[in-house]
Amino acid sequence: MNNFKVFLNSSSIRLIGDGVSVTIQAKATPAFEGKAQETVEFLQELGVGVSVEVRHATGTRSCMNKPDLWKYVTFLGTKPKDTDCCKYYPLSDESGFVGINSDYFGPGNGLYVIPCGGGFSTLGFDVCLKRAAAYRAWVETETGQKVKWTRGRPDRGEVRAYEYYLAMSEAGRALNAKTGKRCPAELIPELIGLEGRRVEIAYPNGEKVRFNVGRSTGWSPCHLDQCGLPVSPVEGATIRVLD
Repeated sequence: MNNFKVFLNSSSIRLIGDGVSVTIQAKATPAFEGKAQETVEFLQELGVGVSVEVRHATGTRSCMNKPDLWKYVTFLGTKPKDTDCCKYYPLSDESGFVGINSDYFGPGNGLYVIPCGGGFSTLGFDVCLKRAAAYRAWVETETGQKVKWTRGRPDRGEVRAYEYYLAMSEAGRALNAKTGKRCPAELIPELIGLEGRRVEIAYPNGEKVRFNVGRSTGWSPCHLDQCGLPVSPVEGATIRVLD
């Protein structure tokens, strides 16, 4: 259901003791169905203050018709199209969407799909939680204060876990902007101090790679290989300095 359905609400009042109970319920037949822009135009013509219920694939909102509702419908209209393997969800602050692919290349390899520019980037479920925890630990160590998070436990693979990652990233960026300090969480400890030098990494599977160690910019830098790609740490790998 990519279209929006608008239902007019009806209300009934029932006396309960010395008070009253008001029940608001959507009528059975939608007053309008259409795409985002068409729905906004219908709501604007309907007038502010009318009680409505708007249904969309992402959920239902029942409220008084008002400009904030039109803005919400417009926002949902930018939602990327779901695929067989990835479903998109709105972020709670309505700043964008995140896709969830729970079985990328098999069960247990889930990742988030993040719209950016004209394409997408990805972030593994496990990497998301690991980085968020590292960012939070760094900020709290540097400031001596707890990073505020009041939305409960961010479980793996949930939209909330990705929003937790965004919140911890923002805390890290804010600290960097204030102090100039950079988070070392994504640097490979064995490569720290070897920037600019040529090394060989021998992986447990027998593969060997050689490159000049680079380092990215930004508040949370990472080490880069000869192609400018992040170097991923692998347990059991050995590093040898060549020059």
